Amino acid sequence: EPNTKWVSKQDFYDKFGFAEEYILWPRQKSNNTACVIYCHYDKDNIVKDYVIQAVKTMIILEYDIFFCTTCTEIKNTTLPFKIHFFKNVGSGTDFIMANTIFNDEDLSKYKWINLLNDSILLPIHGIENMKNTIRTMRQGNDFWGLYESNEIQIHLCSNCFFEISAKCYPVLKSFYNSKLDKCTDKQSFINNIEVRQTQYLVDNGFTYKGVVSYKELTPEPFCILFNPININKYLSDPKSFGIKWKYIGNYMDYKKLNNPYLNYLMRY
Repeated sequence: EPNTKWVSKQDFYDKFGFAEEYILWPRQKSNNTACVIYCHYDKDNIVKDYVIQAVKTMIILEYDIFFCTTCTEIKNTTLPFKIHFFKNVGSGTDFIMANTIFNDEDLSKYKWINLLNDSILLPIHGIENMKNTIRTMRQGNDFWGLYESNEIQIHLCSNCFFEISAKCYPVLKSFYNSKLDKCTDKQSFINNIEVRQTQYLVDNGFTYKGVVSYKELTPEPFCILFNPININKYLSDPKSFGIKWKYIGNYMDYKKLNNPYLNYLMRY
């Protein structure tokens, strides 16, 4: 007769939970000095697996989570942190989410504040490689990001793992407060905030770097970062811990990359 008894939650998970896709969250530390404002969208009111993997990773990497969503409820899991609900106003919702957290929450204890959304799949080279990249990028930089683009003007792509130090925080907060009300459509958010926030921080004396930079890629007039001629170049680099998967998922050579972390995250 099969053993249908269990003595603890862990024992129950070991015997039955894994097959049923039970979600176990890492224990969040109480003294984290970094936080992430995670912007989430889902028309079905669920948190998809790749989002769960990303948020778990951020917890393990010692970030507090400010989970912002346009869902009206979360149906498929109980999240181990507060959920901040927002109305989806289209392009620019990420910035509204971030600025709301900037203004409504006390972020004074954090040395680093991260802006991230669910367009990024991570960690595509494992948590240890991601940890090493974060450590390296924080050294000698006041802010940094996953992607440095030269489209329209040179800038770090916003909310695609865009991280600022504590001294940048009041400056970026002031920038958002002065610009957001003037943005009325997608292009105005792009022109007034996304492509200008990097230069604004530089103009205020701050230094930065991008993990994946247009400078190291084959020049292309459009979408240099996500052009098929370039993506394998940085996908195979262990320091590149994440990808904007919706843009490049169809162009990846999975056999050539032979990356078990990436294959696992892309399995659905």
